[in-house]
Amino acid sequence: MRKFIYKSLSDRLRTITNTNGEPIIKSIDILNNNLQNLNLGQTFELPAVFIEFAPLEWQHQGRGVRDTVATIRLHVLQQTNAPSLDGRGYTDHFLSRFDLLTAINIALHGYSDTSDYFGYGALTSRLSTTNNDYGEVTADIEEYQCRCNDSSLLYLEENNAVWQPSITIQR
Repeated sequence: MRKFIYKSLSDRLRTITNTNGEPIIKSIDILNNNLQNLNLGQTFELPAVFIEFAPLEWQHQGRGVRDTVATIRLHVLQQTNAPSLDGRGYTDHFLSRFDLLTAINIALHGYSDTSDYFGYGALTSRLSTTNNDYGEVTADIEEYQCRCNDSSLLYLEENNAVWQPSITIQR
């Protein structure tokens, strides 16, 4: 389910483009203390969005169907090239950081997606946290919730199929 949501959100975030039709968000990944790891030399292009999944508490509906209300946090990292000093000519440039946050909300509000056995309902914005302690990179958080449905076990049973993981364990 998380893989499905991650890929779906990544595809949707890539639809946010500039006037030339180029994607604005340059890096999308799973959150892994990415901002803290900047000091370790791990780099990624900005702006970047890192997707965090809060713990999922599943309710089982029978026959292998389960659902949950998922909380998904987007950590939006952007380069800050100007201070927010009012009256010194930087204010408009600095405030442009909020334009990407607005574009993300427009792209995701009400967005939903389904596959053969996974699905999530309309995303709703739940919380916006503005980074007020930053240096050259701001890290704002946009939090969304949606109802998710996982009927993968039912799908496999009805189609006499076997789940094939996309991993290999080598000895």
